[in-house]
Amino acid sequence: MKKSVLFCLLLIVICLHPVLADDIVINEIMYNSPGKDVEFIELYNSSTRVIDLQGWYILDDNDTHNPCYLEGSLEPQGFLIVPGDVSLFASNYPGASPVNSNDFESGADGWSLGNGGDVVRLFNSSNQLVDMVAYEDGNDWPGSADGNGPSLELLNPTLDNSLAISWDPSATTGGTPGSVNSVWTQDVSPVCKDGYRSIDLPESGVEVPVMVTAYDFEGLEKVELMVDTGNGYFPIRMADDGLQNDVLAGDSIFTAVIPGYGNGTLVKYYAVATDNQSQSDCWPNKAPAEYHAYTVGYTPPSLRITEILAVNDTVNMDSYGEYDDWIEIYNADEQSVNLMGMYIANDLNNSRDFELPDYDLAPRDYVLIWADDDLDQGALHADFKLSSEGEAVALFESIDHGNVLIDGWQYGRMSA
Repeated sequence: MKKSVLFCLLLIVICLHPVLADDIVINEIMYNSPGKDVEFIELYNSSTRVIDLQGWYILDDNDTHNPCYLEGSLEPQGFLIVPGDVSLFASNYPGASPVNSNDFESGADGWSLGNGGDVVRLFNSSNQLVDMVAYEDGNDWPGSADGNGPSLELLNPTLDNSLAISWDPSATTGGTPGSVNSVWTQDVSPVCKDGYRSIDLPESGVEVPVMVTAYDFEGLEKVELMVDTGNGYFPIRMADDGLQNDVLAGDSIFTAVIPGYGNGTLVKYYAVATDNQSQSDCWPNKAPAEYHAYTVGYTPPSLRITEILAVNDTVNMDSYGEYDDWIEIYNADEQSVNLMGMYIANDLNNSRDFELPDYDLAPRDYVLIWADDDLDQGALHADFKLSSEGEAVALFESIDHGNVLIDGWQYGRMSA
């Protein structure tokens, strides 16, 4: 993450906008190692001066947790390893150094790095936020770092480490704590992300504009929309010239238009950005294995989320004898609806959270989805729980049917 000093005249502005004057960056994260979980965070001094770390600390996304205080100073182009558990780290990485003598897992209010995603924050001795990485175990973030051996490594310390594209899984099992990252490169791949189509479910013959954000630090060669209507993918050149359906030239938002097709046509698509070094990036990140799609002329079924329970002590026990959170789905259609490929979520913006199984829901019938984060208990047990403080519930269509919202709403605080 590039740092800059912000000179502010008003004290309140200084308080609201931390001064990022130091060049210490979060450079490597091991949040889920294979076998016994040996976590660590690596810091790197990208400046040309020695930086005193006394009073500095690392924290996750929870301010009630104990800060992990740093010690000593960091030489220019030097590394500091901050382990989750000092003893466990030393036994697994006997030659790695320098290692901070304090760790972040110890104590009653110690903390560990979340396997499904978390936030790593670095503060200086004035309690100013210096660096922050909010990683995930999917979406645009490298999924192989989640328990498969690699760590998350920053491609280059000068990059914006808040972006998923700035990270790769380490080429070395266990990562490279205390050493130059195994994936270090001078010329990084382009970015292709945040795509969307302007029409959710088009009717017959209607053209569909698709937009995607794409850029490269050294320059893009091309951005293409790959489209498949049943005979394999073909490219459509995307443009950022402000013409036709592209709104503004030079804003890094590229546009292409998918031609209109007849009712029932399944249209799959993804975008590819290629730089002048022939490096590429896709949206979605794992394309073409993952893709976006819609079916022309399709109308979603009349499914409704009719009831939820986020605090369950006595109502509706599952087959394992447990009173878990649940979400009730009702079929208001006149015909059976198969739920396979649809998604249920506790976030209106997460349309690919938990994929529903092959289940026929009869007309005017209900089914309970157990929100217990216990996948071992069956296909109707989701991988999340509901918050008693209030959040959202949402039901989304399958990928091929546009992955559109079928039903969803916010709920408030619940009590037993």
